[in-house]
Amino acid sequence: MSEGGDAPGEGAGRSRWLKLFSSAVVDQALLSAANFLVGLLLIRNCSDEDYGHYVLGFTALLLLTGLQGAYIGGPLAVLAPRQSPERKRQMLASLYRQSGRWVARVALGLALLCGAFGLFGWFSLPLALLGAVYCLVANFALQREYLRTGLMIYERPQAVLRADLVYVLLLVAGVAAAALLTRPAAPWAFAAMALAALVGARLAYRELARAPGLHGEELSGLWRELAPLGGWAMAGWLVYWSFSQGYNYVVAGTLDLAAVAALNAVRLLLMPANLMVSGIKQLLLPMAARWHQSLGLDPMLRRLLGFAAVVMALSLIYFGLLWLLRDWVFAVLLKKQFADRDQMLLLWMLMFLISGLRDLLMTGLLVRERFRSMTGLSSVAAVLALLTCWLGAQYYGVAGAILGLVLGEAINLLGVLWLTIRERRSPDLRS
Repeated sequence: MSEGGDAPGEGAGRSRWLKLFSSAVVDQALLSAANFLVGLLLIRNCSDEDYGHYVLGFTALLLLTGLQGAYIGGPLAVLAPRQSPERKRQMLASLYRQSGRWVARVALGLALLCGAFGLFGWFSLPLALLGAVYCLVANFALQREYLRTGLMIYERPQAVLRADLVYVLLLVAGVAAAALLTRPAAPWAFAAMALAALVGARLAYRELARAPGLHGEELSGLWRELAPLGGWAMAGWLVYWSFSQGYNYVVAGTLDLAAVAALNAVRLLLMPANLMVSGIKQLLLPMAARWHQSLGLDPMLRRLLGFAAVVMALSLIYFGLLWLLRDWVFAVLLKKQFADRDQMLLLWMLMFLISGLRDLLMTGLLVRERFRSMTGLSSVAAVLALLTCWLGAQYYGVAGAILGLVLGEAINLLGVLWLTIRERRSPDLRS
């Protein structure tokens, strides 16, 4: 069989892939627009400190959803295609029920603890309210992300798009009300996110419950089955988050919340490109696993390179337009002016180009189950990145902090390329 011939109906297969990726790209464009609008509403209408609090809370939420995706979502996307349809369905349903029970109990306990701390005066009431609401956000967001992963494993991005559309409408409307009517706005913005995530999760649940179903006898031993892949993947995500998002805490400790707000206001302008990569990668992983199983290593890598080239070209077009319109964007759209804004914008563009390329090419290593090697690579990159971020913030201010992220992503990209080359030379090597 030739590389391009997956099945006798090759043209129909390509048309189906195009529809799948079109839905995934539209979905991520929708989420990107929602995140942009949420950030824009808070930047324009709230203080830098209030927006800084929101950024730190949202960054922690990314850590939680990323850890769940690393331990469950990624390994499940790799292992599920190898199972029979019935076991695949049972795996998805069992993990949903088991993880959901555990997360709900922990979230409820922490929310009650925050309320008690507020009543006894150990926390200020606004901080206690923020903590309790945040526990609800985490619970519903984790549930929603798991169900979205399940729909993607079954290659149903259209269903994800329908659920995400309702999520986005509720989120933007709720945050708009919080930004315009409340002070501080961060707790109420998170309350709106909790409601939107709950509704989005229920819609995704209905889709999965209808087909293939989320019922039946629970499987035992699934967590141990995921552990060889998920354990390393979770450690790798924790390390990667420490410099891809943890810089916010470095900047907050080194400078202040206003610096966090400035850094993320500029970063917000680049998020559409980042979310496009994230959406494509989420659907690309199970498809790449199928390509690897049916076609082999080299054809899979060539297809991944093709996707990466297209995504990088689209990102460059967007970055070029943003650079040309930057004066209008800051003066009219954000209604903010920051010191070293052009330097921050250029450094963020470079960082997102490197990270986007690394993210897509890394899919091949995920399919090959090279989690331990990637964790070691990310650990080295994280240490150097955070050190450079801290030194850059000390000596060059906010823009200097981004230098650490550029360094970390460059090391990661070079490492992914080296591991991929090693994989081609020694495809049976286990790491």
